[in-house]
Amino acid sequence: MKTQKQAGLKAAALSMALLCVFFIPHAGTGSEDLLIPGVKSFTLDNGVKVFSITDDLPRSEIIVSVSYGRLFENGSNAGLSEVIADTLLLSGSSRYPGHSLIDTLESAGGSISVDAGWESITISLKVIERHTGLAFDIIGDLILNPLFNGDGVKYSAGRVYEKHRRRMDDPATRGISALREIVFNGKGYGASITRQSISSITEKTVSDTWTKHTTGGNIIVSVSSSLGSDEIGRICRKSFGLAKRGDREYYTADIETVKSQLAAKSRNIYFIPADYDQATIICGTPAPDVKYGGNYAIDVMNYILGGGSFGSRLMTDIREKRGLAYSVFSHVAARYGAGLFLCFAQTRNEETANVLSLMKTHISRMYNEPVPADELAWAKSAITNSYVFNFSSVARILSMYFTMDYYGLDQDYYSKYTSRIEAVTSKEIIDESRMLFSRGLVTVVVGKRGTHNGLSEYGNVVIIEEKP
Repeated sequence: MKTQKQAGLKAAALSMALLCVFFIPHAGTGSEDLLIPGVKSFTLDNGVKVFSITDDLPRSEIIVSVSYGRLFENGSNAGLSEVIADTLLLSGSSRYPGHSLIDTLESAGGSISVDAGWESITISLKVIERHTGLAFDIIGDLILNPLFNGDGVKYSAGRVYEKHRRRMDDPATRGISALREIVFNGKGYGASITRQSISSITEKTVSDTWTKHTTGGNIIVSVSSSLGSDEIGRICRKSFGLAKRGDREYYTADIETVKSQLAAKSRNIYFIPADYDQATIICGTPAPDVKYGGNYAIDVMNYILGGGSFGSRLMTDIREKRGLAYSVFSHVAARYGAGLFLCFAQTRNEETANVLSLMKTHISRMYNEPVPADELAWAKSAITNSYVFNFSSVARILSMYFTMDYYGLDQDYYSKYTSRIEAVTSKEIIDESRMLFSRGLVTVVVGKRGTHNGLSEYGNVVIIEEKP
């Protein structure tokens, strides 16, 4: 009988073998295009898209994404996707109501999670091979026959609100949430949960939203299993074949309005009074659509600025050289319609103005000064050499195919990513940085009262009091 340790070692060996077999550079080229593992895909008659990959271990992992998440929300219903996810898990479905859902899975040695992300609500379920049919039956029933009732929705809404309040105790979360709300006018990225928005969520709201978005085109199924693809296809048709036909629905992003308001907002410093030992500083601006061709240059720029951990400019100057911050970085995320760039630092309250000045200086350097050749080479090498670890598990490989399908990316998007990074020039970094930052940066500071007095030279200080 194999021990748990032996099973773990075998899984690790299989994972390494997967990497060694599939991530091979094309011979005779100047760059290393990755050969991503093949994933089988098919579409049901009603539009449900299925991706499957074979797992050598006797187990199945099923991930079903429904195209409705936080980016679909606005200030009046913020929190709706989280309430739906929580209600699904706690209330269950017609055949698996309430606690029987968890009890049934636990008796089969399985596990389930339901999460609300930015773009989708995701149901993930893991079981051993012989319980794969049960797993699909559970997910299919959750999708098509959920038990949404008034008491369950009200209870979940309360849980979601309390979870949100606890998240807001963290100054970083609080500041980033405020920045998103200001940049995106309280919609999509900027939708922020309030007591009023949670109170507006009813059984009808939850049920109508779920019914509207659980049509074929909005459902993507990703399966990693030791079962054959034919068997997976048969089970998927049985579990999801009754979903209504429908095209995929995307959230709306009025990015042109957002851009047109940035110049005015960038003249302000939005200050949130809070009694923390450190001040939190965030600067942000909308990032381009995920399919924008200049994103490769933006990725390299971000790595040099603050995404490259200890080798980045922000870390080297503000933390290592000056000792002004423990945490300092930049981050960029591209999504459908629009994304978000942000620059983040936490420092002593009395150093807030100084650190903000340094952050903005380094940002302006990205579009005013060419990146030295050695620094550009370092960033490219770091990005391309670490890229393979994005595919370190079967589940992550499946998520890449999901992303390509959801965003409508070219099939060679991931395999060509490293060669496109290698092709980025210093001039492209200047051009794309100017495009990204020229419309302005929104600045949010969370710190002790009085800290804002030193910020007036960087903009008109607007004090934001805590919302009820």
